Amino acid sequence: MPTLNFKTRILLFVVIFEILAYSSIVLFSNVYYSSALSNVKEQEIIQTFESSANKIDHTITLMEQSAYNLAQHGLSLS
Repeated sequence: MPTLNFKTRILLFVVIFEILAYSSIVLFSNVYYSSALSNVKEQEIIQTFESSANKIDHTITLMEQSAYNLAQHGLSLS
């Protein structure tokens, strides 16, 4: 193997250091942000479910009120 001069060794060290630094940043980002993204998606799903449940409850309440009003009008007509 040929011997490397001082400048080549420094350049090689810098390149290897940059590759390791960038790959560690990417790895950290993937690990950290994937769990954070999972939490955000889970919260969005829960909020969507709660919103849908509230809309259904509201619609049921309106239907009950309409049935009561219909029964009252029916009684008043007889």
